[in-house]
Amino acid sequence: MQRDLKCNKKMIGVCDASAQLRQAGHSYILENMNESVYISGVAPVESDCDDTTSNRAEDCSVLALIVLTSALASFFQIDEVTIPIYCDNAEALRHRHL
Repeated sequence: MQRDLKCNKKMIGVCDASAQLRQAGHSYILENMNESVYISGVAPVESDCDDTTSNRAEDCSVLALIVLTSALASFFQIDEVTIPIYCDNAEALRHRHL
């Protein structure tokens, strides 16, 4: 995994989320291109009932991937990591400098 993180574009992030009836959840997958490293997670989205939207849930899934990637880079002492993140909500991906 350390080598894959250092060689940009060998890792990929995929995320999705859903909101319904004032509840929301999100999930993500971080893996390398040959699928030998696979990390996944799911979580509820915490917010006021009036603020529970699919955009908030999608933002949480993108943020989870960024936090996970940053933690792994810190653990492996890698200064900069760039991975493509695929998400079905273009608005969630517009934060290019997170």
